[in-house]
Amino acid sequence: MEIVLLRQTLFWAWMVTGAGAIYYLSLGAAIGWAAYTLAVFGLVLATACRNCHYCGKRCDTGLGLVAGMLFPSGGKNPAKFARAAKMTLPLLILSMLGPPAAVVFMLAKVEFTLLLLIWGLTNLMALFLFLLTTPLVACPRCAMREDCPLGGGKGKQDEGGKSEEAAGG
Repeated sequence: MEIVLLRQTLFWAWMVTGAGAIYYLSLGAAIGWAAYTLAVFGLVLATACRNCHYCGKRCDTGLGLVAGMLFPSGGKNPAKFARAAKMTLPLLILSMLGPPAAVVFMLAKVEFTLLLLIWGLTNLMALFLFLLTTPLVACPRCAMREDCPLGGGKGKQDEGGKSEEAAGG
C-alpha cells in the first residue's frame, strides 16, 4: 500500500507542477495537454488495464481499481495486454514530456528566480522518481511481469495467448 501512495504522490506532484508550467506558458496549451493526457489514460485503462490481472484490484500504479470501475474486465489476457502496452507506451511518453518541456521553456522565458528553479526541479524530480520506482519496485512485484513488454517479460504472446517459448518457438 505504501508504494501505491508514494507513486501516486509523485505522479500528482509531477502533474500539478507540470500543468502549472504549461498554464503559465499558454492556457490553450494547458487545455490541449490535459485533454490529450486524459485521452491517453482513458485508452490505457480501456485497453491494457482491462486485460490485466489487476483490473478491479489494487495495483502499484493505482489504475487497476479505476479501470475496474470504468470498464468491464477482459480477464487476465496476456496477449491483449502486451499488444495494448506496446501501443500505448509512445502515447504515454509524449504526455510525460509535456510538463518537463514546459518547465524548461518557462525557465528560459521568464526572469530566473529561485522559486522557478524549485518548481522546475520538483517537477523533474517527481517524474524521475515515479519512473525510477517502476522497474525497481513495481515491476518485480507485479503478477503481469512475465507477460509485460514494459516490465521485462520474457515471452512474446501469440494470438492464442501462449508465449512463443511455451509454443515451442
